[in-house]
Amino acid sequence: MEIRFTVFIMVGFLTTCMKSAQLYKPASYYFKICHRNEPNYPQCLRKTVEDLLPQLVEGIQELDIVPIDPLKIPRIEYHDKTGGFEFHSVHTNLTIHGMSDVNILSMNVDVENLQMDLNTTFPFMRMTSDYEITGRILLLPIYGKGDSEFNFTNVATSCRMLGKLVVRDGVQYLKLHDIYFDTDISGAKVRMGNLFNGDKTLGDAANKVFNDNWREAFETYKHLATESISTIFKDMVNKVLFKFPFEDLYPE
Repeated sequence: MEIRFTVFIMVGFLTTCMKSAQLYKPASYYFKICHRNEPNYPQCLRKTVEDLLPQLVEGIQELDIVPIDPLKIPRIEYHDKTGGFEFHSVHTNLTIHGMSDVNILSMNVDVENLQMDLNTTFPFMRMTSDYEITGRILLLPIYGKGDSEFNFTNVATSCRMLGKLVVRDGVQYLKLHDIYFDTDISGAKVRMGNLFNGDKTLGDAANKVFNDNWREAFETYKHLATESISTIFKDMVNKVLFKFPFEDLYPE
């Protein structure tokens, strides 16, 4: 099995290119600070995340946080040879809608080991992009270049985040160094325009194969999407974590 994905982060996507020497307001200005030794620390942290969501939807420019609904990704590339689907695809101008409707099911925090487990659901997510694809689905060769739309219902995610402390200029900062991410859905609808150079008969047939076999395709290739999302999410989180010392974000 060959797996390769590339995520290109363009200027202005995850950072506004602020100088590292720039001074920021205290962390408490942007979000509620929870003391890690307080008995209800996990509940406090969950409340902080829930209260922060409306700001994340709009983005927080000072902290280099881009809006998450819609979340815009300049380019993602996938290449895989697994199961009945084999393809190389490039998606540009990718836009993801629906992240603001997140429901946090559970959040467990292990302060001593700098670990967090987060389970969430989204009732509906829609992704649109310009795409280019070559490969095959089952026994059918496929190629095309055009616009695409993917709709997912009842998206459930589970995420384990592992952190570590790093020292910069004698000050400790928390770094998110690893993410284990999994997801499931209850339904999917796919539309890829201009397949086979615009041949409507072949294009409709290919889209039907995608939609009739969405579960197999999802289970086979969801790791590609989760790897991309994990990379983007880790980059976004670390840009915030590196702006505030660990003791400011997680005081005793």
